[in-house]
Amino acid sequence: MQGNQLIKTCGEIIRASFQEGLTLRYVDNSILTITAPSQLKKLLPEIQKKVADFSADKVTTVRASVYQVKEMEPATSAVDKAYLTLRYMGDDRHKAYQVYNTSVKKPFEMQDYLMGHFEEALSQNWLKVYYQPIFNLYSKKICNFEAVSRWQEPGEPALKASRFIPVLERSGLVYQLDLHVLYHVCQLLNQRRADNLPTIPVSINLSPSDFNIDSFIDQVLGITQKYQIPHNMIQFDLMTQPVAVDQQRLKDAAANLRKQGFRICLDRYGGENNDLSTETLLEYNFDYLKVDVRSFNTNRQRAKIILASVINMSRLLKIVPVVKGVEDQAMLNFIRSLGIMLTQGRLLAKEMPEEELSQERDNFESVEERAFFSGFNHINVLDPYLETRDRLDNNFENHRPNSIFIVQSQQAKLVYCNSAFRSWTGRLGYTDTEAFVKNCKGAAAGNYSRFWTAIDQCKQVKEISQFDWITDQEQFKICLQLISKTDNLTAFLSDGYKVKNRTQQTDYQHLIKEGRGLDPEKVRLALLENSNVGLFWKNGQLEYLGANQRFLDYFGLKLKDILGQLGCPHPNNDHDDLQKIMDQEKQFLKDGVALNDYLTLSVNDNHRTFHYYLSPIYDDNTICGLLGLIMDVTSQMDELN
Repeated sequence: MQGNQLIKTCGEIIRASFQEGLTLRYVDNSILTITAPSQLKKLLPEIQKKVADFSADKVTTVRASVYQVKEMEPATSAVDKAYLTLRYMGDDRHKAYQVYNTSVKKPFEMQDYLMGHFEEALSQNWLKVYYQPIFNLYSKKICNFEAVSRWQEPGEPALKASRFIPVLERSGLVYQLDLHVLYHVCQLLNQRRADNLPTIPVSINLSPSDFNIDSFIDQVLGITQKYQIPHNMIQFDLMTQPVAVDQQRLKDAAANLRKQGFRICLDRYGGENNDLSTETLLEYNFDYLKVDVRSFNTNRQRAKIILASVINMSRLLKIVPVVKGVEDQAMLNFIRSLGIMLTQGRLLAKEMPEEELSQERDNFESVEERAFFSGFNHINVLDPYLETRDRLDNNFENHRPNSIFIVQSQQAKLVYCNSAFRSWTGRLGYTDTEAFVKNCKGAAAGNYSRFWTAIDQCKQVKEISQFDWITDQEQFKICLQLISKTDNLTAFLSDGYKVKNRTQQTDYQHLIKEGRGLDPEKVRLALLENSNVGLFWKNGQLEYLGANQRFLDYFGLKLKDILGQLGCPHPNNDHDDLQKIMDQEKQFLKDGVALNDYLTLSVNDNHRTFHYYLSPIYDDNTICGLLGLIMDVTSQMDELN
């Protein structure tokens, strides 16, 4: 009632201002006046003030669209153009009035043309499907395509989707376009499969208004069923909401598509689609979040902070970030530092027409690679163990050296590392990370041996495996975590931290000699004659200097059999196992890190499992030999197995 009274009063104010003209109620909340233009500029501000004074909120006002009638022009034509001008103003409250001109005319002419020819565009195949590659920065291959539409009439330049999709959304016809794109995508995937060409998933944009059509999901299922396309080969990107949509209906539809096996991506952050809300993150379940970086400037620190925060938030929510709009090398370098795996943009590749893609066969990820790299999706290299934000430096990287390795046939490949890792390999004396990885492939002892041993342990137990990396100056603890595995490929996340600087070692021999209140001879007898642990000791040339009786009994030896001997007095055992022990002992004399390992040996034609330790012996802070402890744990291991 109040609204009607306000409109009635507005009409009376306008009629009183233009007494010589004709004023009447038009469509919706608009009022039409036909009058001479002489005092228009003066009267409009006065009318606005009077309406504002009358309204309850004191801010309600009026806006005017103006059209000057041409001689002999029909009244209906003039009124239509005036109303068109009002629509052109939209919700802009800063303008008091707008005069009809070519700027007003052009978009509505285009809108009318698109609406009048949409059915023809569908039937004549003017609506073309183009494909923009999405790259995996780790595999350096195409892992997905985004299907985009273009309106291309014969002999005319192509119209981008932004020119015609808003018109179709407002008219409720965009669902026909989205089904048209899905139809072409399924046709293409089916044809490539028939031609024995590699296929990869395709992303298709959907408007939320599509789900206002009750049969929309059934039509989607019908098209994929017709061409026998697995649902995991289709990803649906939900766009912004320019029209009113039932939120619960949209939420249920997205959940239904996910339940059917389709992947759902929200294309709602950055660029033109910047309407990502807390409610969306809380209420919707989706697999991917597309982040448009075209509006981000990597020269601005605040922009980098915002982008890194969005990426970090996405991963903490277990949503895979996909960066789009990458158009320069600086942005590509920055998103690499954030550990981004999936990205698209003109810097990497432009859109390609369907005809070009139909025969493309190179640089596509295989089925195994797609499954393998999907295991990377939950890794957050900004903070691999979900520790606090203050661990990130000004470049939004982890302070601790971390990296991602892919291992295939005992060959390691580095696909990601942060700047802390590059600095660490530099301190090790390597010119770059490639030189470090190359050395990892060829070395068989010391730090590199422990690296490969930790990888083997990680594969077996599928847990975090740790080992020490030793240099002359410092001792590092390296943690390896298995993140993905197939029959041929294995990926590990590495994270490291410095344990300590290496300093002068304690002279344990001196402590034994002093006895610390015990008779040194009794200590010696307890270790050599009464202990159930096998003991042996060697000099700096790895020659046996002695052993206790338990050690000799393990292998059916006498002391004279080993004194002064090099190598391992364990006959009838695999040469590789014995060589491994020799390599470990040689490296041990260099770095002095206590060794704790297991080894299976053949003893009297029986396989026995031994737990063995190596500890350094120092003389004036120099390693002069080693002390070994060995214990038969075969029965305990049998019980565990």
